[in-house]
Amino acid sequence: MRALATGIPTMYETIMLSDHALEEGAEEGLSPDELRAMVRSGTVIEDTRNPGRPLPTRVVLASARGRTYHVVIGYDDARSFAVVVTVYEP
Repeated sequence: MRALATGIPTMYETIMLSDHALEEGAEEGLSPDELRAMVRSGTVIEDTRNPGRPLPTRVVLASARGRTYHVVIGYDDARSFAVVVTVYEP
């Protein structure tokens, strides 16, 4: 695991949302557009590669509606693709 000091790249052409992320976001009052904006504007605080997982994951520290969240994404930089797995208040 390594912490990164800079924001995640905004190069993701596709940011998909898992059903779980949509449910958790709705519970927090966050729209799908807000979840995507949090991925684009947040700061990566953790970047991991776990054997057996289809994609490496990042934890993004982001804010929306005056609150701070962790947004967990799976990503493939080579294909400019990310999927939001979950969102929660730390």
